[in-house]
Amino acid sequence: MRTLLSVILAAAIFLPGCAGGPERPPLAPVKVVAEDYWGKTVDDPYRYLEDLKDTVVQNWIQSQADYARAMIDRIPGRQELIDKMREFDARRAARVTNLAITDNDQYFYLKTTPADETGKLFHRTGFEGTESLLFDPTTFGSDTTKKYVISNISPSDDGGKIAIEVAPNGSESSIMLIMDVESKTLSPEQIDRCWLGGASWLEDGKRFLYNRLRSSDVHDPDREKDSKSYLHVVGTDPSRDVEVFSRAKYPGLGIKPEDFPIVAYDKYSRYIFGILATVDRRLN
Repeated sequence: MRTLLSVILAAAIFLPGCAGGPERPPLAPVKVVAEDYWGKTVDDPYRYLEDLKDTVVQNWIQSQADYARAMIDRIPGRQELIDKMREFDARRAARVTNLAITDNDQYFYLKTTPADETGKLFHRTGFEGTESLLFDPTTFGSDTTKKYVISNISPSDDGGKIAIEVAPNGSESSIMLIMDVESKTLSPEQIDRCWLGGASWLEDGKRFLYNRLRSSDVHDPDREKDSKSYLHVVGTDPSRDVEVFSRAKYPGLGIKPEDFPIVAYDKYSRYIFGILATVDRRLN
């Protein structure tokens, strides 16, 4: 009996809730909303959680985050593991991703370092060429509440221009910028509502094809429906872009609202190919 009591006391001492934190995550208040569905009343106790601007919801989310942080911080050996991972990261001077090489040996890539996890866009001519910084996303935008990262890069065939997609705070709502590589200057237009596929340049290096969402509001449940592909001329207003491929333009193809009509130019055949992309691995 004494042994059993000792085990119970020892377990109680080491229970998560007895070591300086709450025993369980804070419960969300119940606010029942009754809805009638074909004569059947259904109670929804947590519908109010959909309103992310409600201070009650914000406070509950913050309490959940505080609880999760407290639990994570108390994992035995956690800091030692983090220190070891940082030590491993420091052994590598940099990490290169999103590498794009043009036919005339122009290299474009994103590079991150252990001290800076935001990838910056670099360029060099040839593998042994001198590296040059083209674009730092941390300098983009004046809103200090948004941290921009590069989500996609698409150089023209001759490497003279490059389309750069930047997205704020890890969102999937990108803004496309166009840069002249030699002068490192950005074209004045910015194309918002980009998300999928990047830019497909035509041979003249002055025009490209791209897909655009119907809305830039990440809270809009229909923002990804009925996207359209356009043709853009560098230096012109995106509102004047020519619609190339969409459900509205080709109603006879049976394109669904949730399909992404993507277009790509193939310089060898000189054809533009249209693809209906979905979550299905098969492409139409």
